[in-house]
Amino acid sequence: MKMLWYQLSPDCIGLDSRLTTSRFGVPILHVIAELPADSDLLCTIDCYLATPPLISAIRSSRLSGVAFEECIITLDDQFTDVYPDDYPISELQRLIVSGTPQLDDFALDQRGRLVVSEGVIQLLNLLNYNHCDSIVLSGGEQAEALLFHRRKSYK
Repeated sequence: MKMLWYQLSPDCIGLDSRLTTSRFGVPILHVIAELPADSDLLCTIDCYLATPPLISAIRSSRLSGVAFEECIITLDDQFTDVYPDDYPISELQRLIVSGTPQLDDFALDQRGRLVVSEGVIQLLNLLNYNHCDSIVLSGGEQAEALLFHRRKSYK
């Protein structure tokens, strides 16, 4: 059976992310969130982010091609005016994607888009995986049936 691969475009929570320096002099990503986190897999204009449940599931599944890095998440001034509820956005971590497409479970294509294996899709289907566009890169129509059981966990 041929392995299926997917290109994912998660929900974007903000367009502003930059490297800053921590109090220990270490570079760290600083993301300014403009929208609430409504999924376990998210992105900004130039990086991918994950919630603690997704990070834990990836680590326990031993999926390849990804590591995690702490980052600083701050809310845009208008965020709290528009979204007064308490969203668990401060616990997000950056996905450091280092795999090779169609070899590792996580990889970036030549344009920097996230490419994942069928194993990642199956894992995401068990979690809170909303608002993510996907393209099946190989396998055909049977793949469409696999996409995506969605359920909301943040209320």
